[in-house]
Amino acid sequence: MKIIICDDERMDAERAKIILLSCKCVQEEDITILTPQEMHLGLEVQDIKCDIAIMDIEYENRQFNGITLSKELNKKLPLCQIIYLTWVLEFAPEVYDTIHCYFVLKQNEEKMLPRAMEKAIQIYCDQEDHEIIELRNHGKMMYIRQADIIYAERQDRIVQIHTAQGTYQCYQSLTKIMKLLGRNFLRCHGGYVVNYNYIDTVMRESVILSNGTEIPIGRTYRTSFHEQYMCMVEQHV
Repeated sequence: MKIIICDDERMDAERAKIILLSCKCVQEEDITILTPQEMHLGLEVQDIKCDIAIMDIEYENRQFNGITLSKELNKKLPLCQIIYLTWVLEFAPEVYDTIHCYFVLKQNEEKMLPRAMEKAIQIYCDQEDHEIIELRNHGKMMYIRQADIIYAERQDRIVQIHTAQGTYQCYQSLTKIMKLLGRNFLRCHGGYVVNYNYIDTVMRESVILSNGTEIPIGRTYRTSFHEQYMCMVEQHV
Protein backbone atom coordinates (compact mmCIF):
# COMPACT_ATOMS: atom_id res chain seq x y z
CA MET A 1 0.00 0.00 0.00
CA LYS A 2 1.43 3.35 -1.08
CA ILE A 3 0.53 6.44 0.99
CA ILE A 4 1.56 9.97 0.01
CA ILE A 5 1.40 12.96 2.35
CA CYS A 6 1.38 16.16 0.28
CA ASP A 7 2.04 19.28 2.36
CA ASP A 8 4.21 22.37 1.94
CA GLU A 9 4.85 22.46 5.71
CA ARG A 10 7.35 19.74 6.57
CA MET A 11 6.52 19.77 10.29
CA ASP A 12 2.82 19.27 9.53
CA ALA A 13 3.65 16.39 7.20
CA GLU A 14 5.90 14.72 9.79
CA ARG A 15 3.19 15.05 12.44
CA ALA A 16 0.67 13.41 10.11
CA LYS A 17 3.17 10.62 9.42
CA ILE A 18 3.59 9.91 13.15
CA ILE A 19 -0.19 9.68 13.55
CA LEU A 20 -0.49 7.35 10.55
CA LEU A 21 2.18 5.06 12.00
CA SER A 22 -0.01 4.60 15.07
CA CYS A 23 -2.56 2.86 12.82
CA LYS A 24 -2.24 -0.93 12.90
CA CYS A 25 -2.23 -1.31 9.14
CA VAL A 26 0.42 1.29 8.22
CA GLN A 27 4.15 0.59 7.86
CA GLU A 28 6.83 3.28 7.66
CA GLU A 29 7.89 2.06 4.21
CA ASP A 30 4.34 2.69 2.98
CA ILE A 31 4.59 6.47 3.50
CA THR A 32 6.20 9.09 1.26
CA ILE A 33 6.16 12.82 1.98
CA LEU A 34 6.02 15.08 -1.09
CA THR A 35 5.92 18.83 -1.49
CA PRO A 36 3.08 20.16 -3.66
CA GLN A 37 5.65 20.93 -6.38
CA GLU A 38 6.90 17.32 -6.32
CA MET A 39 3.34 16.01 -6.49
CA HIS A 40 2.50 18.38 -9.35
CA LEU A 41 5.56 17.31 -11.34
CA GLY A 42 4.94 13.62 -10.65
CA LEU A 43 1.37 13.91 -11.92
CA GLU A 44 2.52 15.80 -15.02
CA VAL A 45 5.01 13.10 -16.00
CA GLN A 46 2.71 10.33 -14.69
CA ASP A 47 5.37 9.10 -12.27
CA ILE A 48 3.14 8.95 -9.18
CA LYS A 49 1.99 5.68 -7.64
CA CYS A 50 -0.44 6.24 -4.81
CA ASP A 51 -3.23 4.29 -3.12
CA ILE A 52 -4.08 6.84 -0.41
CA ALA A 53 -3.23 10.55 -0.61
CA ILE A 54 -3.27 12.85 2.43
CA MET A 55 -3.70 16.29 0.86
CA ASP A 56 -3.19 19.66 2.48
CA ILE A 57 -5.22 22.28 0.61
CA GLU A 58 -3.67 25.75 0.94
CA TYR A 59 -0.08 26.23 -0.25
CA GLU A 60 2.20 29.25 -0.30
CA ASN A 61 2.61 28.70 -4.04
CA ARG A 62 -0.70 30.05 -5.37
CA GLN A 63 -0.16 28.46 -8.78
CA PHE A 64 -2.16 25.45 -7.57
CA ASN A 65 -3.64 24.06 -4.38
CA GLY A 66 -4.59 20.69 -2.92
CA ILE A 67 -7.94 20.70 -4.67
CA THR A 68 -6.47 21.24 -8.15
CA LEU A 69 -3.90 18.50 -7.45
CA SER A 70 -6.67 16.19 -6.24
CA LYS A 71 -8.61 16.75 -9.46
CA GLU A 72 -5.53 15.55 -11.34
CA LEU A 73 -5.27 12.56 -8.99
CA ASN A 74 -8.92 11.73 -9.73
CA LYS A 75 -8.16 11.73 -13.46
CA LYS A 76 -4.85 9.88 -13.47
CA LEU A 77 -5.25 7.59 -10.44
CA PRO A 78 -9.02 7.11 -10.12
CA LEU A 79 -8.64 4.34 -7.52
CA CYS A 80 -6.57 6.54 -5.19
CA GLN A 81 -8.40 7.47 -1.98
CA ILE A 82 -8.02 11.15 -1.02
CA ILE A 83 -8.13 12.49 2.54
CA TYR A 84 -8.04 16.27 2.90
CA LEU A 85 -6.06 17.54 5.89
CA THR A 86 -6.18 21.30 6.43
CA TRP A 87 -6.24 24.05 9.06
CA VAL A 88 -9.27 25.92 7.68
CA LEU A 89 -12.89 25.16 6.82
CA GLU A 90 -13.24 27.77 4.10
CA PHE A 91 -12.29 25.24 1.42
CA ALA A 92 -14.88 22.68 2.55
CA PRO A 93 -17.44 23.47 -0.20
CA GLU A 94 -14.78 23.23 -2.94
CA VAL A 95 -13.64 19.74 -1.99
CA TYR A 96 -16.96 18.39 -3.28
CA ASP A 97 -15.73 19.15 -6.79
CA THR A 98 -13.38 16.19 -6.26
CA ILE A 99 -13.84 12.54 -5.37
CA HIS A 100 -12.52 12.09 -1.84
CA CYS A 101 -13.33 9.98 1.20
CA TYR A 102 -12.68 12.25 4.20
CA PHE A 103 -12.07 15.84 5.31
CA VAL A 104 -10.00 16.34 8.48
CA LEU A 105 -9.10 19.56 10.26
CA LYS A 106 -5.51 19.58 11.48
CA GLN A 107 -6.73 20.77 14.87
CA ASN A 108 -8.44 17.37 15.25
CA GLU A 109 -6.06 15.16 13.27
CA GLU A 110 -4.85 13.05 16.19
CA LYS A 111 -8.39 11.78 16.69
CA MET A 112 -9.83 12.00 13.18
CA LEU A 113 -6.96 11.04 10.87
CA PRO A 114 -6.90 7.39 12.08
CA ARG A 115 -10.66 7.22 11.44
CA ALA A 116 -10.17 8.65 7.97
CA MET A 117 -7.42 6.11 7.27
CA GLU A 118 -9.64 3.26 8.42
CA LYS A 119 -12.31 4.33 5.94
CA ALA A 120 -9.80 4.87 3.12
CA ILE A 121 -8.22 1.44 3.65
CA GLN A 122 -11.64 -0.21 3.71
CA ILE A 123 -12.57 1.38 0.38
CA TYR A 124 -9.14 0.51 -1.01
CA CYS A 125 -9.57 -3.15 -0.09
CA ASP A 126 -13.17 -3.35 -1.31
CA GLN A 127 -12.50 -2.07 -4.81
CA GLU A 128 -13.20 -4.82 -7.30
CA ASP A 129 -10.33 -3.77 -9.54
CA HIS A 130 -7.86 -4.47 -6.75
CA GLU A 131 -6.71 -7.88 -5.71
CA ILE A 132 -5.29 -7.15 -2.28
CA ILE A 133 -3.60 -9.59 0.05
CA GLU A 134 -3.58 -8.97 3.76
CA LEU A 135 -0.44 -9.98 5.66
CA ARG A 136 0.64 -9.61 9.27
CA ASN A 137 4.03 -8.36 10.47
CA HIS A 138 4.71 -8.01 14.22
CA GLY A 139 1.02 -7.50 14.92
CA LYS A 140 0.54 -4.91 12.17
CA MET A 141 -1.50 -5.57 9.06
CA MET A 142 -0.03 -4.93 5.61
CA TYR A 143 -2.14 -4.56 2.48
CA ILE A 144 -0.32 -5.26 -0.78
CA ARG A 145 -1.72 -5.15 -4.30
CA GLN A 146 -0.98 -8.45 -6.01
CA ALA A 147 -0.19 -6.72 -9.31
CA ASP A 148 2.73 -4.97 -7.58
CA ILE A 149 4.34 -8.19 -6.31
CA ILE A 150 7.32 -9.25 -8.43
CA TYR A 151 8.28 -12.30 -6.39
CA ALA A 152 8.34 -13.67 -2.86
CA GLU A 153 11.17 -15.55 -1.21
CA ARG A 154 11.56 -17.46 2.03
CA GLN A 155 14.56 -16.63 4.20
CA ASP A 156 14.55 -18.88 7.27
CA ARG A 157 11.27 -18.01 9.07
CA ILE A 158 10.76 -14.73 7.20
CA VAL A 159 9.12 -14.26 3.81
CA GLN A 160 10.31 -11.27 1.79
CA ILE A 161 7.67 -9.82 -0.55
CA HIS A 162 9.43 -7.91 -3.33
CA THR A 163 7.19 -5.32 -4.98
CA ALA A 164 7.51 -2.48 -7.45
CA GLN A 165 7.47 -0.08 -4.47
CA GLY A 166 9.83 -1.90 -2.12
CA THR A 167 10.28 -5.02 0.00
CA TYR A 168 7.98 -6.14 2.82
CA GLN A 169 8.59 -8.80 5.46
CA CYS A 170 6.12 -11.13 7.11
CA TYR A 171 6.23 -14.25 9.26
CA GLN A 172 3.57 -16.27 7.45
CA SER A 173 4.70 -19.35 5.55
CA LEU A 174 5.29 -19.15 1.81
CA THR A 175 2.75 -21.95 1.34
CA LYS A 176 0.10 -19.94 3.18
CA ILE A 177 0.91 -16.80 1.19
CA MET A 178 0.71 -18.78 -2.05
CA LYS A 179 -2.90 -19.68 -1.17
CA LEU A 180 -3.74 -15.97 -0.97
CA LEU A 181 -2.28 -15.18 -4.38
CA GLY A 182 -4.02 -15.37 -7.74
CA ARG A 183 -3.32 -17.62 -10.69
CA ASN A 184 -0.56 -15.35 -12.06
CA PHE A 185 1.77 -16.59 -9.31
CA LEU A 186 3.86 -19.68 -9.94
CA ARG A 187 5.84 -21.74 -7.43
CA CYS A 188 9.21 -22.47 -9.00
CA HIS A 189 11.17 -23.48 -5.89
CA GLY A 190 10.61 -24.39 -2.26
CA GLY A 191 11.73 -20.89 -1.36
CA TYR A 192 10.35 -18.81 -4.25
CA VAL A 193 7.09 -17.72 -5.87
CA VAL A 194 7.18 -15.53 -9.00
CA ASN A 195 4.61 -13.34 -10.71
CA TYR A 196 4.13 -14.42 -14.33
CA ASN A 197 3.70 -10.79 -15.41
CA TYR A 198 7.29 -10.00 -14.38
CA ILE A 199 8.96 -13.02 -16.01
CA ASP A 200 11.35 -12.03 -18.78
CA THR A 201 13.15 -15.29 -19.61
CA VAL A 202 12.62 -18.90 -18.56
CA MET A 203 15.48 -21.38 -18.70
CA ARG A 204 15.66 -24.99 -17.59
CA GLU A 205 16.97 -24.24 -14.10
CA SER A 206 16.22 -20.56 -13.53
CA VAL A 207 13.93 -17.63 -14.31
CA ILE A 208 15.07 -14.11 -15.18
CA LEU A 209 12.63 -11.43 -14.04
CA SER A 210 12.07 -8.07 -15.70
CA ASN A 211 14.10 -6.32 -12.97
CA GLY A 212 17.10 -8.56 -13.73
CA THR A 213 16.72 -10.86 -10.72
CA GLU A 214 17.53 -14.51 -11.40
CA ILE A 215 15.39 -17.01 -9.49
CA PRO A 216 16.29 -20.72 -9.31
CA ILE A 217 13.85 -23.42 -10.41
CA GLY A 218 13.96 -26.26 -7.90
CA ARG A 219 14.19 -29.84 -9.11
CA THR A 220 10.95 -30.76 -7.31
CA TYR A 221 9.05 -27.94 -9.02
CA ARG A 222 10.74 -28.04 -12.43
CA THR A 223 8.16 -30.05 -14.37
CA SER A 224 5.07 -28.46 -12.82
CA PHE A 225 6.51 -24.95 -13.17
CA HIS A 226 7.33 -25.33 -16.87
CA GLU A 227 3.90 -26.83 -17.56
CA GLN A 228 2.11 -24.03 -15.70
CA TYR A 229 4.27 -21.41 -17.38
CA MET A 230 3.47 -22.73 -20.88
CA CYS A 231 -0.25 -22.75 -20.02
CA MET A 232 0.03 -19.11 -18.96
CA VAL A 233 1.85 -18.23 -22.20
CA GLU A 234 -0.91 -19.83 -24.28
CA GLN A 235 -3.59 -17.97 -22.31
CA HIS A 236 -1.84 -14.64 -22.89
CA VAL A 237 -1.27 -15.09 -26.63
